[in-house]
Amino acid sequence: MQLKQLGLSLVSLMAGTGFAWGNGFHSTLSDAASNGMATAGITRMEAATTATDLPAAMPFLEKGVHALGGIARVSSEFEFTNESTGAKAETETPTILGPHLFGVWGNEKFAFGISQTFPFNSGVKWPEDWSGKQVLTELELTIGNTSPVVAFRMGNFGIAAGMDLYDGKITLKKTASYGFDVPVELSGTGKAMGYNASFFYNGDNFAFGVAHHSKFVLDGKGTADFDSSGAPNAPTQAFVDGLLPYGDIDVDLQLPAVTRFGISYKDKKRNPDVFIELTATKTDWSHFENLTVDFESNGSSSVIAKDWQDTVGYQLGATFVVSRSSENTVKVRVGAALDPSPIPEETLDPLTPDTGRTTYAAGLGIVHGDLIWDISYLNVTTKKASSTYSALSGDYEGGAQSIATSFGYHW
Repeated sequence: MQLKQLGLSLVSLMAGTGFAWGNGFHSTLSDAASNGMATAGITRMEAATTATDLPAAMPFLEKGVHALGGIARVSSEFEFTNESTGAKAETETPTILGPHLFGVWGNEKFAFGISQTFPFNSGVKWPEDWSGKQVLTELELTIGNTSPVVAFRMGNFGIAAGMDLYDGKITLKKTASYGFDVPVELSGTGKAMGYNASFFYNGDNFAFGVAHHSKFVLDGKGTADFDSSGAPNAPTQAFVDGLLPYGDIDVDLQLPAVTRFGISYKDKKRNPDVFIELTATKTDWSHFENLTVDFESNGSSSVIAKDWQDTVGYQLGATFVVSRSSENTVKVRVGAALDPSPIPEETLDPLTPDTGRTTYAAGLGIVHGDLIWDISYLNVTTKKASSTYSALSGDYEGGAQSIATSFGYHW
């Protein structure tokens, strides 16, 4: 049982929780403009963020070089109510900073782009003495994606393909029990490679795009460290040390394919100052069935069932030009989203307490010549949901906020 719980912790550690956007632990955030539209707007063709939102749209940008970078500040909070005791616990979640960087070079027929994002960049801290301390007390997660892409344009149509190169770094802390508390720290790194492909149609008033990111397997390697110094005596400590799987741990994490569909309206002749898009995000979480964790020190393995379900989330966003002059253009952005949870109640745990999300967002954008600046705010609320997870049953609810800013330039 202890090995199974340690394996479960490492699996959740590798998964993490990108809570502010998307569902499960997947994030669809690209830049501050996307944040202000609740992550809708993949067909908007405004800046270098097309390199990740919809690479097939890159040749539709102005000819030349486009660059954009920024940062998102994310904070979240959760509350857990223990089903057996009624005791409540609240997270002490640290602020997370998620940078983003994009570059596009191209003309009206061909474009090359590259992006650096952190789709899994999160952290959570539960009280040291809470009822779920044997599952989790603290998590820190950073997983980056470097994605080079190429795109070709044929009239009103664009196609693109590229690679997704993932590099992760994670640390998890919990407390194991062997008649006394044994603090545990699991840390590791992982790499993976996937592909992406996209299609874009830019009509007179309507535009349509599809962006697909393949499923992939993150090859994770980590170490398990234990502190058994709290043992009542030396023989007990020696006995427990003999049971603990110190050393290297291997885990292959199956991550889902993600496909986004966007359809937008913009009357380019009569009212070009209004852009509206409906986006649907399909995440194939059924690929995330189970995990096998190998403990190299004693040759044991632990298979953990997750049994997540496929989801389709919907994002609706709009951009309004409220002021236009020879020097400046001012834009207001708004958005809302509904994202169901992929996690069944029997595997809902404190590392990914996703119970389904409702999102509202707003933002401001300013274009000054070739300079672009955006700032936005996003708020996420979750519905209260029950977990029958065997190690920790009870109710979860929570929310998150994100403030993002981006700066871009065109040469």
